[in-house]
Amino acid sequence: MGFAVVGERDRFGGAQLTLIPLLLLGITWVSLHFRSSRGLMMLLIAGLAFDFALGVLLQARVEHLENTADRTVFTGLGINNGSLDIGVPGEYSLTPAAWGNWYRKHQLAASEKWLRDLESFRPGDPALELSKKELRENLQRTVAEDVSLWKGWYRRHGGEMTFLGDHFGDSDVAAGLLVAVAALLLWRVARIPVLPVVVLAPAAKARPRKR
Repeated sequence: MGFAVVGERDRFGGAQLTLIPLLLLGITWVSLHFRSSRGLMMLLIAGLAFDFALGVLLQARVEHLENTADRTVFTGLGINNGSLDIGVPGEYSLTPAAWGNWYRKHQLAASEKWLRDLESFRPGDPALELSKKELRENLQRTVAEDVSLWKGWYRRHGGEMTFLGDHFGDSDVAAGLLVAVAALLLWRVARIPVLPVVVLAPAAKARPRKR
């Protein structure tokens, strides 16, 4: 089922796709028993709150940040295991996915900047020539995608996207709104009444007729 509905390549394998049927079975079981026990309901709410805090809010908060003069959240060119690379983990790094989402937001402007910086990055160093060549080709391919895939959209918008949360700057307003919505939803779930347990009495055996 997972392979039938998800078609993109995954460099780390497709285990999360093939386990989708088990995930659906688990969700089905929880939906059937959710209202049968207050303890089960509270356990599920606690799990949802934990997943929101570390799986949603943390990543959303980091992706909302931008690089400043005294803080680099999303790195550019750097040395990684002796090769030239982009997005090398730094002090404020969270996950490669967070960096990738930031990069897609700025991909044309950032790619063109890194192509310019590439020529002046440790020129004449033979140890970096191969990685420089590969990185240059990848960045040039990304720049060309603005025409082939995006029909010039990035170019017409300054080389980057502007999200709704960007209008709040680096403030915590967007994160606060996200927390408020999540808290409201969890509160509504906690107020769902528990259904009484219905125990069905065993059917009475039919008495044999007397002849």
